[in-house]
Amino acid sequence: MEHKWWVKLHRKTLENEVFLYDDTAWKIFTICLLLADHATGKLTIGSNQLSKLSGKERSVCHRALKRLEKHEMVQLTAQRNFTRVLICNWHKHQSDTQRVAQRRRNADATQTHTLQEKEKEKEDIYTELRQHYNQTFKKKTTSNIPFSKLVDYWLTIYSLDDIKAAITNAAADPWWKDKLTLVMFLRTKDKQGQPVDHICDLMERKKTKVTKYL
Repeated sequence: MEHKWWVKLHRKTLENEVFLYDDTAWKIFTICLLLADHATGKLTIGSNQLSKLSGKERSVCHRALKRLEKHEMVQLTAQRNFTRVLICNWHKHQSDTQRVAQRRRNADATQTHTLQEKEKEKEDIYTELRQHYNQTFKKKTTSNIPFSKLVDYWLTIYSLDDIKAAITNAAADPWWKDKLTLVMFLRTKDKQGQPVDHICDLMERKKTKVTKYL
């Protein structure tokens, strides 16, 4: 059996006569509450099943159901081998639970959609940068994965246009033009572990002779 739904108990339960004075009937009511269809508040249950779940004799369960009906907590329709039970006022007491659950599902779906949109926007940026590099340096790189995390870091400091401008300037630089790869260009540390910022160095350059960075 799948258990996908919550049920609610109002604070007024503490004033309910069955809750206060009839432990057996309350246990039977709780079982019915938990087994009822979430949309209708209805369930069909046999005396053997109810006896097994409650740990009570079948006759005890039957009498408890009758007491619940007397207190207008359930409506009973007796069949040959089972009983149809309707929880009274189900929609009044439980419908908000279902709405809350639906709102949560909607919120989760919205959040998932938002995250997917953000990921797509990031992937579009990676692709735009890679295509600019390919066009500028006459390359044919096809994957965004090797440099994506580096791009994420530098976009917290520079705009996409700044980074593209630095790539354009690198193509005209005597040292960079034959050596530049995106991973090399976007790295944050040199081989000695010292911080580097090639974007800053190249962003405003046109044709300037530079010293080796690596």
